[in-house]
Amino acid sequence: MNLKRLLKPLITAILALLTLATIFHQYKNEVIDELSEPKIDQIDPEFDRIEHLKNVCTKYINPFRTEYSALHAQAVTRIGVEVVHMRSKSTVKPMISLCMPHKVGSHAWGQFSQELKIHPSQQHLSWQVKAGLSIKAVIVRHPLERLLSVYRMIFEDWCDQKRFLAKQWNNVCITDSVQDQVQGYIPKSSDAKDFSAIQFLTSMADEHQHGNDRYIQKIWQKFHPGDKLTDPQAQLKFTFGEFVRFLVNGTREFGQDVLEHKGLSYHWAPFWQECSICSSLTQPDVIIHMETFQADFKTLFAKAGYSDEEIEELLEKFPHTHSQSGGHSHDLIQKYFSSLTKSQVNQLYQLYQLDHELFGYHPQVYLDFAQ
Repeated sequence: MNLKRLLKPLITAILALLTLATIFHQYKNEVIDELSEPKIDQIDPEFDRIEHLKNVCTKYINPFRTEYSALHAQAVTRIGVEVVHMRSKSTVKPMISLCMPHKVGSHAWGQFSQELKIHPSQQHLSWQVKAGLSIKAVIVRHPLERLLSVYRMIFEDWCDQKRFLAKQWNNVCITDSVQDQVQGYIPKSSDAKDFSAIQFLTSMADEHQHGNDRYIQKIWQKFHPGDKLTDPQAQLKFTFGEFVRFLVNGTREFGQDVLEHKGLSYHWAPFWQECSICSSLTQPDVIIHMETFQADFKTLFAKAGYSDEEIEELLEKFPHTHSQSGGHSHDLIQKYFSSLTKSQVNQLYQLYQLDHELFGYHPQVYLDFAQ
């Protein structure tokens, strides 16, 4: 009798421990699965992009989530960093406001918007009024493919004059006295009176002329400590792996100011930073994916009251300065991403995970190419 009395609580305790062990084992496996692989949401191609975006914005409205500070904490002060306003035929919404993150066809959209200029009386309205009067749209592409585009335009060969950037800008790889400018353009003086108006204007002109070169040189020097930059045109080149390292370790390895360089860093800024997408005032009504550009273009302008015939005419006028029908080829993506490890691709994904989640992209094909 005494033995049974002693065994009963012991058996109960053992069963409780076994239950806890089972729960812990399941939890541990879930955590390991979460950490070992990036979350990849397989979203149906026909999914409602706007509803999906709203759901993600709502998901992170909790101020205790780290994503809250990115999407909700900052006061909305504009529709986006780069926005074009175009004429709509809708009587309710007389404008189209399109937010264009850099490296998502922004140059082409800037040219195209001249075809559909808004009325002069609307041009000087505040951004809040324009937002209220607009069909709002945003254009995006796969975040990792966009980074490849950034790399090829800026970092692969900074001094290549055939690149789009060098053709558009007149301050790329300016080699005259570039070595003398590496340490900065403001005269070293503790006396503010030494700064004359001419010196100030000269320093501003110098920064415009040489600022981007100094920035690229600073990054290059980090990858080549102790080496001298004697031939910028031959030396200012980076591997794709170096570019990834720069993005992932930028602040820690290169300094606080590096990732936020005003002249260039907006090219790789996340979509959520370039466009105010979670505010009720600025949330888009249409999301254009570069992968489905033509269909989405038609959706936007149909919503703006244009006829099918008019939309086809607008499509013909659109300046295809870059490919708008899918971006880089499969072979090109494979060529560059096969030079990376899966760990590197996963690090990139983690850095731009919010862009993936907001717009329904996943990184699996890029992981498959990696070593």
